[in-house]
Amino acid sequence: VVIMLAFSAVLFLAFVLWQRQRTPQRALVPLPALRVRPLHVGLAQTLLFFAGYGGFTYYFSTTLQAGLDLGALPTSGLMMPFAGGFVLSSALLPLLPERMTPRRTMAVGALVQVLLLGVIAVVIDAGAQEPPLVMLCLLLTMLGIAQAAMYGPLIGSVMSSLDAGLSGVASGLFSTLQQVGVALGVPLFGLVLGVLPAAPGHAFALCVGVQVLFSAGFAALIVRRRGEKVPPAGLEPALRRF
Repeated sequence: VVIMLAFSAVLFLAFVLWQRQRTPQRALVPLPALRVRPLHVGLAQTLLFFAGYGGFTYYFSTTLQAGLDLGALPTSGLMMPFAGGFVLSSALLPLLPERMTPRRTMAVGALVQVLLLGVIAVVIDAGAQEPPLVMLCLLLTMLGIAQAAMYGPLIGSVMSSLDAGLSGVASGLFSTLQQVGVALGVPLFGLVLGVLPAAPGHAFALCVGVQVLFSAGFAALIVRRRGEKVPPAGLEPALRRF
């Protein structure tokens, strides 16, 4: 896994060097677009969020099945309220009062996620012999709601601050970074989970600690996005024919 991650970093560097040699109109990823602060900050948040999201679904289900001997069906059943909380809350986000701005909503979501992850880690470690499934269902539902608050407002707030000429490029980059984040998060958290194979509860807590760091990075980027402005119109002609 480590070798493949290192190899992917080399390929990424080669891709960047290749894109630098191409004009914005012919590049797969026009690099001038990445100099726009709302976009590159939003993409960094997307990468952190989905690395944590993909990693959590992996290390949570693996801990329950391989570490606590819970079957595949109960484990998948536990993930349903997590997914349901995310989907339902995402649909209801537009109903929030105006004082809950996108940045404030994302910040609250990040904070609540950190708290819930800590509680879930304690519950998993304390219930190593017989995990309390009902409590986990409730906690996972709230975690799904918190994650919806983190990511739900992100794309809309970024897109609204971009010049119209960047909208197509930005949409494609967000979709790509979502998949890249999950693809990186699963092996990364898999490595962390394998540090303590004989103590699944402690390994789970270690993974939670790493995800808390990701959440802290996500929150720090919320602060960085203060004072965003529409990018200079001079960037738009270079990307218009992309």
